[in-house]
Parts: sequence; structure tokens; C-alpha cells
Amino acid sequence: MSLLTTPILIEAYRNAVSHDIEWKVDAFWQSYMIQQFPAAEHYAVWCQSAPTPDSRKRVDIAVKRLRAGTILSTLLLCEVKRSGSSKVKDAEKQVVEYAQEYLEDSEERFVYCMTAWGIKARCWIYYKDTQVLTPMFGEKDMGSKASYVDANERRAELISASIAYMKEETTTWPGELESHQSTQSGEGTAADSSTSTQPGYAQASDSGYSEWELDTEQQRYRRYNFSAQEWEWY
Repeated sequence: MSLLTTPILIEAYRNAVSHDIEWKVDAFWQSYMIQQFPAAEHYAVWCQSAPTPDSRKRVDIAVKRLRAGTILSTLLLCEVKRSGSSKVKDAEKQVVEYAQEYLEDSEERFVYCMTAWGIKARCWIYYKDTQVLTPMFGEKDMGSKASYVDANERRAELISASIAYMKEETTTWPGELESHQSTQSGEGTAADSSTSTQPGYAQASDSGYSEWELDTEQQRYRRYNFSAQEWEWY
């Protein structure tokens, strides 16, 4: 299921796809993180954040979590690269450095990580004791471009599942969902398993609504409410 669930994310995605510029890719993933980790749930999304108070390094996005009403711990570190000449290994190497520095300075046993290569991303856990970047889905090795998931394809639910796992909303490991997807795709056609949902086209979802789409005549976004059998406008 696509991550593009709001008009803001659709527009941010369009900008990131249309222009291979790192700040536009950053803007898309920042918008997504802010939506997934709202302040009302005691999260804070910080951009260009240092792994530790004294560090001179800067991670593109850090998700902080309020504990005991006073302590902000780091839940997620995200490094973003544009898809052009950038290498996924560069993002992975950097996020490992940030994770190591953070864990050496804290009492945490692990920290979640995300690496984004353009509008594709992959989620990880970095453990303090093993010092290994463990993938939450995809191949076990680092540097696998095939394991990066486009935010606007069906497999994007692997990213959503990873976020839910980080927030302790589920105990299902995202890799288990991936195995289920592989079984289902084997029953269908290759074209069905690789099709992306392009912004601007309605598609039914489990929520009872279609995805947001742009009405080009009215220049407004709309989605279809299947229960009420009517369009909702934004």
C-alpha cells in the first residue's frame, strides 16, 4: 500500500520525483516522519540533528521520544541521499556511524535506523552489543538496491509495518509480512506484483476510502468514501 495518504505527501513525492535534488527528497521523508510520529503522541522529529549533544556530525532526520515526561531518547535515525549519483552504501555507512556514536553516549541497547535513496527507503535496527545493522526487511546484506522500497508501491507497507513495529503498535516483524507478500505475488502475475500506484488515480483501500487523487479540472484533491458513496474534497 502506498505511503501517499495525504495531499501533502502526494505533492512532496511529486517534487522529489520530478527533481533529483537532495533537499526535495529530504522534504518528502520529513513530511512522512512528521505524519507518522506526531507531537500529540509524544514524538519529536528533528532535522539536521546531532547524534550526541557534543557531536559535530548531523543526521538528516532524528525521531525523538519523550520518556517519563522529561527525557528525550532517540528512537530513529534517518539518512537521506538523492537517487542520482549517490550510493546506498554511503547512506548506510553514515547511519551506522551515527548509531554507534549515539549508543556509546546513551544507555540504550539499540536504535532504529532508516536509509532513503531518493523516494525509496529501507529500515534497520542497529544493536549496541553486536554492532551490526540488521535489516527489518529485504536481503540481509547492506548495499542491496533491490531491497529499497518505493514509497508509492504496494511493497511500501513494509515501511509502514516497520514504523508500527518501532512505535510498538505491533509485534509482527516486517520481514514476516514480506514473506507473506512473496507468497501472494507468486499466486498472481509478475506485472501485478511490481505495479506502483501512480499519484492521481483512485484505488480502494482497507480504510473504506480511495487514495487521494488530484482533480485536474478543479485543481483540488479528492478521495472516494465507499460507505457514503460520495467524494470528499480537500
